[in-house]
Amino acid sequence: MQANRSEPLLNPVDRPGGLFLRLAFYMSRRLYGRVIAPLRYFYARKPGLLRISLRMNRATEKLSLEPTLCSLITI
Repeated sequence: MQANRSEPLLNPVDRPGGLFLRLAFYMSRRLYGRVIAPLRYFYARKPGLLRISLRMNRATEKLSLEPTLCSLITI
C-alpha cells in the first residue's frame, strides 16, 4: 500500500438509496448547508449504523447529570 495516495479509500456516496438515508441527507443539508462526511462515507454504506447512532443519542438525552458534574466536564 502506498503512503502518498491522492484518492480516498472510500468514495463519497452522493445519491443514497433508501428513503431513510435520503431524509437524513436532506436534513443534513438543511441544518449544516451540506451533507456531513459521516453520512456520505459511512452511514450511506451501512444504514443500520445510523439507526443505532440515533437510538444511542435518544437514550443519552434522557440521562441527566448533576450541575457540578456538568461544570467539571466543560472545564
